[in-house]
Amino acid sequence: MDFIHVSSRELSPGTVLKPYGMDLHMQKGLNVARLVIDFRPEDTISMVFVAKMIEWQLNNKISGEFANMIVEHMLEKTRQQEFPNRPSRLGSCFLFPETAAAQQFIKHYRESRSYIYKCKVEAENYVTCDMALINSHNIMYETDSVTELAALRERCVKYWAGEQPMALPEVIVPGVVKISGLIART
Repeated sequence: MDFIHVSSRELSPGTVLKPYGMDLHMQKGLNVARLVIDFRPEDTISMVFVAKMIEWQLNNKISGEFANMIVEHMLEKTRQQEFPNRPSRLGSCFLFPETAAAQQFIKHYRESRSYIYKCKVEAENYVTCDMALINSHNIMYETDSVTELAALRERCVKYWAGEQPMALPEVIVPGVVKISGLIART
């Protein structure tokens, strides 16, 4: 199956893409995100921590990196609980179904030079989801933490369910992805 990949690096045909991984920095961030999301309401210490963390995020416009970690943890938690047969984003490659979606991604999320590649996928258990639902730029800014986390959870369910229409479809591939060739430079 052919899909589209966006990279900030120049790649050669035949290059095998490395899946989105869990480096130590991301693991630490996900541990903090886990504390924010997995608190128990009956645990006063957790409630105070979460309230202070969210208050800080609202006052300081939470960093994009930490927001991404909150989203990734909520996505993985939602997938495990409600969509266990879907591939995890952690350890998968991210592609686009067509060039137009890749160009839309570049327009909204990339500031540097990007390369658009055609690629081949050998896996059959890929899934297409709406990336626009989980855009971390839209979380944790507007209301209280409980409302924001509940809204994020709803978006995660819609994401994994593959609700249509999709504003920005992305393809999650847990298997081997090989670059076939360059389509464009931006």
